Amino acid sequence: MTLKERYEHRQRVLADYHANTLTQEVFCKDRGVALSTLQYWLKRERESGAEKRKTGFVKVPETSFVATGTNHPIRILIGERIIIEVAPNASSQQLASIFQAAESL
Repeated sequence: MTLKERYEHRQRVLADYHANTLTQEVFCKDRGVALSTLQYWLKRERESGAEKRKTGFVKVPETSFVATGTNHPIRILIGERIIIEVAPNASSQQLASIFQAAESL
């Protein structure tokens, strides 16, 4: 099996697993996949997702809820406990530092 085929196989198995309500053990027996292999793939998938969330920004289009041309801070609500206010001209580096600090709370 080529690298691409192995990747596609792993993605299909993971998609099937996520769409299923079976336990890991039963799913693995049905699919002929070793339990340790599925658990390893799931761990890599989680770590990959966490890494993407950690390092990426999402571009927010300028809309009517952002008052442009003013000095009013932008308020970001995270859950019910954390409120972050940043200056409208904050740099992406400043925002990254703020979010890294908030993540450790």
